[in-house]
Amino acid sequence: MYVNTLWRKLYVLNSDDGTVSIVNMETNEVTKTLDVGGDPNAGYYCRKANKFYAGGSFRECVVISGQSDTIVARVPLTGNVQVISATGNEDDGLVYLGGFIGSGDTWQLCQRRMTLCSRPLPSDESLGALRTMHPADCSTARRH
Repeated sequence: MYVNTLWRKLYVLNSDDGTVSIVNMETNEVTKTLDVGGDPNAGYYCRKANKFYAGGSFRECVVISGQSDTIVARVPLTGNVQVISATGNEDDGLVYLGGFIGSGDTWQLCQRRMTLCSRPLPSDESLGALRTMHPADCSTARRH
């Protein structure tokens, strides 16, 4: 479950039926259920963008407006990725999706401008490079 602090909503990932339910936290009632497909199992609410990002086995990042509760974008993810975690950087308005493709681990970055890039997870020795990498440095970046 993920909290939208601007509009006092709760996002619930329903991996058994491929949906995201939106709950009004003042009334504790489900106000909308959106079909995102697959089995959503990772999400992140970005307050700066006022959007909820959901990922799973459906090879895309589904972006839901925090105000209108509608799907505003479906950002394709690189390869046959299974998203298993999501987090973000509020200062920069970035959302990071972690997952795996077959036997290799990857991380993907979804910006407010819908830039997407994918890289293998770094070894322990190269974690410093990951922290300093800018989205423009991704050779696989695509604009949406």
